[in-house]
Amino acid sequence: MTDLIAATASGSWRRENRIDMSSMQRSRLRRAAKEYILPGVHIGDLHEHLKVVQTERAEWIRLLDSPSTPKIPENLDALANALHSLGSELSGLEIILPDTAEGVDFVHTDLDQLEARLDALLNDREVLMSLPERDVLLGRLTNAGLSDFLDELGEREANASEVTSELELAWWQSALEELLEQHAEKILDGDELRDIEARFRRADYAHMSSAQARLLAHTARLWTERIEEFHEQASYLKSQLRGREFDLESLLVNAPVMARTLLPLWTASPFSLARRVPMSMRFDAVILLDAESTPLAANLPAITRADQVIAVGDPHAGFPAPFIVSAPTSGAPASDSHRLESTFGALSRLLPNRTLSLVHRPFDRVLFDYLNREFYGSHLREIPVSLASRKPVSTLSIEYIDTRGKVSDNANLESPSVEVDRVTRLVLEHAYRRPERSLAVVTASPKHAQRIAGAVRQALNTYPQLAEFFKPGTESFRVVDVNRAGSLERDTVIFSLGVGRARLGQSSHNLGLLSGPHGREGFVVGLTRARRATHIVSCVSPTDMNAQKLHEGALDLYRLMLAYEENQQQIAAQTPREDVLASNAWLETEDEPTDPVTQDWLLNDAVARLRERGVRVRPGEDEIAFIALAPQQLIHTESEQESAQRMPLMVGSDVLFDYTTEACVSILAWFLKG
Repeated sequence: MTDLIAATASGSWRRENRIDMSSMQRSRLRRAAKEYILPGVHIGDLHEHLKVVQTERAEWIRLLDSPSTPKIPENLDALANALHSLGSELSGLEIILPDTAEGVDFVHTDLDQLEARLDALLNDREVLMSLPERDVLLGRLTNAGLSDFLDELGEREANASEVTSELELAWWQSALEELLEQHAEKILDGDELRDIEARFRRADYAHMSSAQARLLAHTARLWTERIEEFHEQASYLKSQLRGREFDLESLLVNAPVMARTLLPLWTASPFSLARRVPMSMRFDAVILLDAESTPLAANLPAITRADQVIAVGDPHAGFPAPFIVSAPTSGAPASDSHRLESTFGALSRLLPNRTLSLVHRPFDRVLFDYLNREFYGSHLREIPVSLASRKPVSTLSIEYIDTRGKVSDNANLESPSVEVDRVTRLVLEHAYRRPERSLAVVTASPKHAQRIAGAVRQALNTYPQLAEFFKPGTESFRVVDVNRAGSLERDTVIFSLGVGRARLGQSSHNLGLLSGPHGREGFVVGLTRARRATHIVSCVSPTDMNAQKLHEGALDLYRLMLAYEENQQQIAAQTPREDVLASNAWLETEDEPTDPVTQDWLLNDAVARLRERGVRVRPGEDEIAFIALAPQQLIHTESEQESAQRMPLMVGSDVLFDYTTEACVSILAWFLKG
C-alpha cells in the first residue's frame, strides 16, 4: 500500500518524503492501483483515496486479534441491537454527567478514551458507597436553609478548601442583614463605636500590663498551698537550700512536687536531661526545638517523661547528624552507617501536624519566591506592613570575583585565595562602616571557613583598631560552614562559595557541602541566616557551570543565581536609571548596596512618602536614621498660605533593628494625611 501511495503521488511529495522511484516502476504500480477500482466508479484523486484506505487498514489491524480479511459479520443484527443498547446507556450517562469537564459527546469520543472514562467511573466505588450518607447530609443542609448556598457552590464548582471560608462569609452576611433589618434603630453611630473601641483598647492594654503581676500572684499562692500540703518535701527543700552543697538529683527524688513548683520551666539539652533528671519525674508538656536536626534516640528521654509532646522544626533546613566523640581523620573513609531519622520525621507520622506558613521577617523577593516554590510548595505568605514592603529593596546581592589572570591555588579548586582575600576585605569593611550590625560568614566547605577565619585573624594584626568588633558577645562575628550554621542568625551574612577555576578556566562542579547528600538543607540554611542582607561571593557564575553535572543544593544555588540575574535584567529594563529611588541614597557608593535605609519597612515607607511630597531627606548620624528638610518651594515662598503648611519636626525610632514603635506613625500622621 505504501508503494501504491508513492507511485500515485506527485514528484514534490516524493522528494519531501525522500522516496526514489523510477518511471517504469511508477507506471507499473499505478496500473496495479487502478485494478482495485470497481467498474463504473470514477475516482478523481487516487493518491488521496489510497491514503484513506491505508488509514482504515491500520485501524482494522489494530482492532483485530489475528490477521483476517474484512467481511460482513454473520451476527450483524445482534451487533446492531448491542450498539443501540449501548447508545441508550450512554444517553443515560449524558443526563447524569451534563457539567463534567470531559463533556458528554460519547458517540464521537475515541474508543480508547471512552473505555478509560468508563473504567474510571466503574472504579470510583467510594462515591457510590457514600451515596446514602451524602444524601442524608444533603437533606440536613437543605432543612437548615442552605439549599441556595449549595446550589451556588455547585454552579461555581468550588473546591473543598473554599467551603469553610464561603460558609463563614455567607453566615456573616446573613447575620448583618438580619441585624440591619430587625435592629436598625439600635445600631450605634460612629462616635459611639469609637468610644467603645477606645474603652476596649484601654481595657485590653490594662489587662496585658497586669499579666506579670497576675502570674506572680498565682505563683505565690501556689507556692503557699504546696508548702502547707507537702510539709515534708518543703522541709527537705529548706534543708537543701541551707546546706553547703545543693544536690539537684536528690531534690528531684525526695521532693519532686516542691521541685516542680520551684522550677516550673526547664530548659536542657537532650543529653543533660537524661543524665540529671530521674525517670520518675514527669512533665506536663515538652517542646522539642530543632527537631529536624536531632535524632529520635537523643530526644527519647524527654519524650518518655512528658504527657504532651510538641516538636518544632523545619525539615528543609536541617538534618540529624551522628554524635561523634573522636576528632575526624583527614582522608578517612566516610561512615557507612544508615541514615539517621530525625525526631521531626518520626513524630510527624504519628502526631497531628500544623504548618506555620506566615513569614514575619522581610525576605528578598527572588530568594523568597525560589524557596517558597521549590521547598515549601508555595504555602508561605509574607506580611506586608507598608508601601515600602510592597516595593521592597533587594536584600540579596551576588558578587562574582574577576579571576582573569588568576587561578586556584589548590589542585581540587577548593577555597581559592582570591576569594578568601575578597571575603576578608568585606569583613573588615563591615567592621569599619557598620560595627553596630552583627556579621557572620557562611561557607560551603569547612576548609574554606578555616582559611577565611585565619585570614581575618591575621588581618587584625594590621588593623588593631577593629578588634572591638570581633570581641566575644551576644552576636559575635563567626565563620562557619553550612552544617554548623543552623543555630546562627546575624544582621548581615556573607555566603562564600569557595570554588575556584583551573588554569584552563574550567570550574569544579563539586560545590562542597552543597553537593553532598544534605546539600539542599545546607542551601536553605546558608541563605536564610540573615535578618537584613545576604551577600553571595563566588569565583564562578552560572555561565561557568553545567546544570546537568550539579546535584542537591549546588543545583539550587545555580538556579537561584539565574533567577537573580533575570530579576536584575527586568529591573534594569523597566526602570530608567535616573528614575530609580534608592532606599538609601547616601549608601549607593558603598561596596555593600544590599542594606536598605534602616532595614525598617516603616521608616522606609516614611522616606518614600516624604519624598513624594517634595521633602528633602538626607542621612543622619549615630542614632538618627535620617533628617527631613522643607521643600525648596516652601523655603523660597513668602505666601502666608504656603508658610502655614504642616511640616514634621522630627522622625523618631526606638533604634531597634527588628521593630519600630508607633511613635513614628503618630509623629508623621498629621503631615502624611495632607
